Amino acid sequence: MSSKDNDMLLCDMLLELKGKSLLLMGDFNFPDVDWSASHGYSLSSQNFIDAIDDAFLTQQVTEGTCNGAILDLVITSEPDMIDSVNVLAEFANSDHNMLEWDIHLSPVSTLFSRPSLDYAKGNFTAIRQALKDTDWSHVLQGNANEQWEAFHGLLSELESKYIPVRRSCKRQKKAPWLTYKAVRLTRQKHKLYRKYKDDMQTSCICKSS
Repeated sequence: MSSKDNDMLLCDMLLELKGKSLLLMGDFNFPDVDWSASHGYSLSSQNFIDAIDDAFLTQQVTEGTCNGAILDLVITSEPDMIDSVNVLAEFANSDHNMLEWDIHLSPVSTLFSRPSLDYAKGNFTAIRQALKDTDWSHVLQGNANEQWEAFHGLLSELESKYIPVRRSCKRQKKAPWLTYKAVRLTRQKHKLYRKYKDDMQTSCICKSS
């Protein structure tokens, strides 16, 4: 599988995990991304950033992790899921730095029973109209932090009003970390293998007769 195919599968996975609790970390090897501006200087890098934005995810690392480049990323579904990421010394003989952070987990809600918003059934037409009718000169007042809080509060209010709540079923049809594309490909592999075995048995019967 080519690097381009891997990048496409990564973007598909991020989009399929949209709306789920997520903490994803590792060496993603996108050295040409300017995370301060959310801009990629190559097509694959920009597609990766677009997938993160479309899935409403947050990339938490802001300092270089490998010779000044931000290659090792920590991606979360909630901006405040973790505190700021600390970049430590290099690990053993590697040229990558170690990362350290604290994660905030809620022991009350669980992966299988936690309610979540069903964005697929959201009334985005009403949301767009509400945003269009908003008096932004009245909403966005004060300093940058106050304006962000007002903007975030407005979006949260529209979410609760126009996005229905979905409660995950306790009986899962697949592992929560497995994407539906992976399930489909696994089933296809099993189907092809069964067909191969049937063809082999038919061939053996024909030869014996």
